[in-house]
Amino acid sequence: MNTMISKEDYLKAISAWEKERSDFPTIKKLVNPTSIFRLHQDDLEWFKNNNRYYNFHAYLGIQQDKLVLIIVPLNAKGEELEAPYLTLPLQPLVKSLYLEEQWMISTVRKVTLSGNLQVLKNEEIKNLPYDNKPNINLHTAISYMQSWRNQCINWFYAKCNAPDKGASIVKLFKVPTPDLMKGEEVSEIYCFFGFRETEIYDGLVPILIFVGYDSVTQTASLLKSVLNKTNKESPQQGNRQSSIEEVDSNADDWSTPCPPFCGNI
Repeated sequence: MNTMISKEDYLKAISAWEKERSDFPTIKKLVNPTSIFRLHQDDLEWFKNNNRYYNFHAYLGIQQDKLVLIIVPLNAKGEELEAPYLTLPLQPLVKSLYLEEQWMISTVRKVTLSGNLQVLKNEEIKNLPYDNKPNINLHTAISYMQSWRNQCINWFYAKCNAPDKGASIVKLFKVPTPDLMKGEEVSEIYCFFGFRETEIYDGLVPILIFVGYDSVTQTASLLKSVLNKTNKESPQQGNRQSSIEEVDSNADDWSTPCPPFCGNI
């Protein structure tokens, strides 16, 4: 069950993960490679009413002997808001998901005729416009999820036994925001762990992958990020709220783990 967490309990939870993330037997008890985090409609409404930036922070923590993901909203300047925060326990995926993805493909046919109407050249070209070619496509996302399922325990074992004794294991994620702010379009959101390759660190890094579920059609789809163009005061809300003007983009689809990528968090 998702709950709100006070600042005191939030600090205890992230401190517990900081301490235990280097202990492989504890990690093995906490991390089920096939489990997920889940956001319900009221969670999405809380997030929409509180986050004012095009990113938010998601911290790993331990609460009541369970791994939790703690959602921390940001204000219009990118600063963390004060608690309470939303806490999501790691839990099994209790039902199968049917995922869909639409790709807009245009087909161009070119025919060259000679003077006597003979066909000299006949070709067909299929184009996938850049705007419709998301970095976070279904095939890639599923491969990242399966990589986590198959390799995360061995990855944690290697990290815990490395010279830095687990210091490079992720503590938080910087996550693109706006799709979580479209909660009215989906019934709930599932958050999966994944692994992707990074050339900078020559290995795998964990990421979060968000999937929206529509209970009416009983289908799920990957949530693609959009970037904010401007943060500005909303005239309807005075100085109490900021609005985010959204622009479609595929430049920031993946969450950023820290460590190792802590420079811009």
